[in-house]
Amino acid sequence: AGASFRNSLRNIQIIICLIYSVHTVLQLFLFINYTFFLRFCQVIVPFCTVKYKNIRSIIVKNQRNIITQTNFLKIQLAHLESTYRRNLEKQEEILLKDFLEEMYVDEDSPMSRKAYRDGVDVLIEGENISIKANKGILTTIFDNIFLNSLYWVQYSQEKKIIKFVVKQSGTIECFDSGCGVHPEIEDKLFEPFRFMKENGRGLGLFIVQELTENMNGRVWLSDERREGRRYKFVFDLSERMV
Repeated sequence: AGASFRNSLRNIQIIICLIYSVHTVLQLFLFINYTFFLRFCQVIVPFCTVKYKNIRSIIVKNQRNIITQTNFLKIQLAHLESTYRRNLEKQEEILLKDFLEEMYVDEDSPMSRKAYRDGVDVLIEGENISIKANKGILTTIFDNIFLNSLYWVQYSQEKKIIKFVVKQSGTIECFDSGCGVHPEIEDKLFEPFRFMKENGRGLGLFIVQELTENMNGRVWLSDERREGRRYKFVFDLSERMV
């Protein structure tokens, strides 16, 4: 009876995980971008097919991580303003430095409060260039970068800093005082399921790259090194400048 109960419980857990996963995919489809959704499926489906023959056992083994990933994406989606959920095609002129300060420095910002609680100083430097973009998508891109920095900077032995530098050319440099990118994954950082975090998802930077390229921008990890490790993300949004 005990074994039967455990099997039933496991089957229920599998169903719940599948529902969470489907819910997440539907959210990606509805709220982010159709092209990105197709790209997401093109990468994820072959990966699952080739790497994992027994999907059921993988879901059971990783059910906690699946739920964690889903909850993370739900938080990211909830952070988007409702206006942009309804219309992600809307484009507007955005003063980029002002936008970053509003998101990560202003006291009323959830991300700023989180950084303050973690003892992290956020610095926004450079030029206040104007770009034409969708504010919701821009939020998703930089939130992922910011949260990634917020995680790694906690291991810094120096003063905890996250910095954005906006340049007149339309490039934005993003870096922190953390340990930098591990050499093992520095050339594969934007591929899905590449991560060094404990309980990591390996999807954040993949999403960042796809959304950035979809708005005719580019993002890469700079070759510049600090203590032997690459540490700086660079965005080129010059095509969006107005």
